[in-house]
Amino acid sequence: IRSHLLADARFVAESAGRFFGRPVDVVPVGTDSSVYRADPALRRKARADIGLGDSDFVLLTMAALERAKGAHLVIEALPRIISQRPGVRYLVLGAGQQEPALRQQAEALGVRVVCLRTGVVLGRAGGALAQILPALQFGVGGPIGSGKQYCPWIHLHDLVRVIATALVDDRYRGPVNAVA
Repeated sequence: IRSHLLADARFVAESAGRFFGRPVDVVPVGTDSSVYRADPALRRKARADIGLGDSDFVLLTMAALERAKGAHLVIEALPRIISQRPGVRYLVLGAGQQEPALRQQAEALGVRVVCLRTGVVLGRAGGALAQILPALQFGVGGPIGSGKQYCPWIHLHDLVRVIATALVDDRYRGPVNAVA
């Protein structure tokens, strides 16, 4: 682990500081953590629904998988983190040129790797449909190509369930198609 620790939100820095026993600096990334921070009761229910207890530790990296983003540093630190928190889960959401190297690095450390392959994410309150619908309503959308080709998709709620299941179910390994 590097000598300087950074987090992208105050509450993440506080939690990481307690875990590592030293201060963590905050570098804000423009996300309003008061809006996106889970309600404690909803958090407990969601964790219970997928079999995670309040004390189960989950790390998350959500970024383009490029060396400059530093996911390899978290993977290098996993043996130390696992020794202090057995059963820790590390979830990486992203894709990029470093994906094969990161997968190989994690597997060499004995870390279970699941690679979710998703299609277009659809949902009533967001996802691709919310972006596409205005063009269709103004009559400027239409079929791409012949209109007969397949378009793999998944509903946002289904994708969240697949991610949650893959996080806690050790039977999930390697590539997993998350499409309808």
